[in-house]
Amino acid sequence: MMLPTSNPESADRIRKPLVVGVLGANVETLEKLATICPTNCSLLDINDGLATESVLASCDAVLGVLDGDLGLSSEFISCWNIAKDNDLPRLILAINTVQGRADFDEALALAELVLNEDIAIRYFPIVDDEQAKYIGLLDVLSQEIILPDGTIQPADQEHVALTSDDHNELIDQLLHSDLENDLITKHKDGSPISFPKLRQLWLQSHLVTVLPIDQWVSSTQIESWLESLAPVWVPDVFENGHGKELAQCHDTLGIGIALGVARIWPGENDELLEVLTTGDQKIDLDVMPKNSIFFDSRIRADDVIRPKHSNYLVTRPRI
Repeated sequence: MMLPTSNPESADRIRKPLVVGVLGANVETLEKLATICPTNCSLLDINDGLATESVLASCDAVLGVLDGDLGLSSEFISCWNIAKDNDLPRLILAINTVQGRADFDEALALAELVLNEDIAIRYFPIVDDEQAKYIGLLDVLSQEIILPDGTIQPADQEHVALTSDDHNELIDQLLHSDLENDLITKHKDGSPISFPKLRQLWLQSHLVTVLPIDQWVSSTQIESWLESLAPVWVPDVFENGHGKELAQCHDTLGIGIALGVARIWPGENDELLEVLTTGDQKIDLDVMPKNSIFFDSRIRADDVIRPKHSNYLVTRPRI
């Protein structure tokens, strides 16, 4: 299943379309995620038929939904490890952690243990025990409370005290994640820590975190993560035997990533398209793809989608 987001004709979609693979999500969760996705992003449900290395390695990032009632399946773990081996940006969304068998802290511990991830945690859910639901987030970096309506207020002393260790651990993780080693060098020299810089470091693609999504208290944070993503899987393009940058191509191009599924880079032109199979057969397409993912049962892995009568070849990126 692929869920389109709003306005597929936007310039951002044409220039930098993204595909985010989603693991372990039900239909309701997928539909909600689609409403908060940037316009250049398409979600690809990694179900049984698509849980392969070929498909996952063709994504730009992966979202994994950890259910507090169900835990993690062997297929989820296998797919997550493929994404990890391919250095894809990864985000874990914890659901059913209010009344489920595992609360948020237990879900976090499970993710760290089973997925073998060094998880950085910035946001903890705030629970209303009487109503058995989340009513906001505690930002342990800024030590503020974020309410569902977007209101931000200082955390009370009790919350600050309870999460002081988490606050210090997160700062330490961010300092050590700075690839330029600029902040940690200044910190060792006794210079004050730049919190705006720490907030920038938080959006680094190699950091992995867990966000609670019951009552969708973290919608804004998920959206910010998605907006911070950049294309990772960019194919090689050839025209008349000469290499060409994908960004220089104004035509719609694509490549098959699995049986019946292709990644698409929508162009500015509405020319009729064809599928060039790996056996050099040509199949006319009756539908113009408008999203980053296109389904057609005739497509096979590594087939090329291109304008009719063109000489484009599209191949998987070479390392």
